[in-house]
Amino acid sequence: MAFLKEHFQDRDEDAAQEQRERAKAYRRAKQAVAASPEDEPWHVVLEVSVTASAEEITASYRRLIKQHHPDRFAHVGGEVYEESVRRTAEITQAYRYVKQCRQF
Repeated sequence: MAFLKEHFQDRDEDAAQEQRERAKAYRRAKQAVAASPEDEPWHVVLEVSVTASAEEITASYRRLIKQHHPDRFAHVGGEVYEESVRRTAEITQAYRYVKQCRQF
């Protein structure tokens, strides 16, 4: 019985450590986005034309978020995970901007 208790305790500690590492990577990536000086136009980030309709913009946003979402790269960790967090933040920021500007 003691073996099982130790086994599950070790597994919980490993999971907690992995969660802490993911949280650190997430914070680093968020800071990198906040500090990035280069801002691409919203239509470049969302991969649509300037004259795109609201439906096209929303469809592109959903496609890109699904493609770059950090949960897809959580098991990889490291730079790949940080890049996905950064890219997702850029996409969300661009979508919020165009949504606010166009009021759709």
